[in-house]
Amino acid sequence: MSLFYAYAKNDQDHNTYRYLITFASRSVADEWWRAVQDSVTSSYKKFADAKRVTPQFYTHKPGVGNLYQTVTDPQCAPRFLGKVFFTLLNDHDGRNFNIAPPIDITDHISGKTYYIRSKHEPSKYWYLGSQCLTEGSKPSQVVQLSSTVRTRFRIKIRVADGSSQDGKIMIGSDDIYISVPGVMNNADVSNINTASDNGALVAGRTADIFKFHDFENGFIVAGAIGDRGGESSNVWKHEFGQKWELVA
Repeated sequence: MSLFYAYAKNDQDHNTYRYLITFASRSVADEWWRAVQDSVTSSYKKFADAKRVTPQFYTHKPGVGNLYQTVTDPQCAPRFLGKVFFTLLNDHDGRNFNIAPPIDITDHISGKTYYIRSKHEPSKYWYLGSQCLTEGSKPSQVVQLSSTVRTRFRIKIRVADGSSQDGKIMIGSDDIYISVPGVMNNADVSNINTASDNGALVAGRTADIFKFHDFENGFIVAGAIGDRGGESSNVWKHEFGQKWELVA
């Protein structure tokens, strides 16, 4: 994965403590910011005034908590010292500075809704359709792949104590719930095969816990693993998955 860049600006003036931030990857950028968020949640308020305006733009109060100190402060995000660096830009006075390439990406915020599409075939999206999964059974709400219709899904971090994590950046190691807002009273998505990781995704049953990194390698189109001779468009939980991306 390529390097990822962002800017940080002093929110007290337009001239000083402006940084170009270089991350080892976009995932590292999200994980670093999550560590900053968690330090504040844990009552360490040094960086409470730092804000993530977009995935590529931050503000901070240098006199309280200079953003570059997040990776040197042992109470914040020291494990990222070797994965991110801050380049102090010249003070604003018409001098030259490097331009970080803008990237059209979706911010991964817990509690928000997203379309989910194939990274390999971006015209194809997850869609909640009705289907009889076995002969003679009643129709189920099944997650399918479609190039003509799409469904929004809500993704939320799940923690053991059940507390709300809405507003937090989601990272690969997070446990998550996936649901469909407005359908059957906010129907939860689960793996129909409770005895195995491999199974079609359905809505309307008890929610299963997935990992956020399942969007990297944990879901697959059933046809890709030989289901029904390759004709099915159902999305499955599977150990050998495809890459998916969230679209706001």
